[in-house]
Amino acid sequence: MRSTLSMIQKKPFDLNMYPIPVARYAAAHFMYAYITNDKKEYDKWIKKSTTDLVQYYHAGNEKSTFFPGYYIKMIEFLLLAKEFEHAKNLIEIQDEITIPKNYVYGVHVSYTEVLKLHNIVVATFMNNKLQANKLLKDFQIDKIWIFDKKYYTMWYFIVQYSLTDSVNKKVKFKAQLDALVAETKFSYFGRLFEELHRG
Repeated sequence: MRSTLSMIQKKPFDLNMYPIPVARYAAAHFMYAYITNDKKEYDKWIKKSTTDLVQYYHAGNEKSTFFPGYYIKMIEFLLLAKEFEHAKNLIEIQDEITIPKNYVYGVHVSYTEVLKLHNIVVATFMNNKLQANKLLKDFQIDKIWIFDKKYYTMWYFIVQYSLTDSVNKKVKFKAQLDALVAETKFSYFGRLFEELHRG
């Protein structure tokens, strides 16, 4: 893991890059610090990711109009770090951005559903389950692009587990999550599930 971050650090931080790589570059740093419990480094990169870079992209920079752009990718990483308040703030900014009408239809539809799922995750784990259940009724996992679908389906199973009161459904959603984690090797979701439901 450290060697991977070292490879990333060899590339100078450059705001002229497309916004998605910028989000991934910043997130690689705070996720590594999160996993290794380096609070100082974590706080530095969280601030950069949620304040400094947001101000840059939201200040009329031409790249801020690229969709999905910086916000949707950074929200994704903030959710992985359980930074739900920061994710909520970025969702509110993202909601102000108009998706270009000429954007590729299939990708446009997919990311529209991803944004819905982001809202559901935030509402679920900020103790607004009434809102989360309401949003869930309008969410369609099958509209998410095939290349992203398994990743977001793991989040889908996590929120379904969290929102249901049925023990049988909880068992089902947990089994489905475990199977998908085993298939994809995205073992972090196993850890994330345990952290979110501890106690």
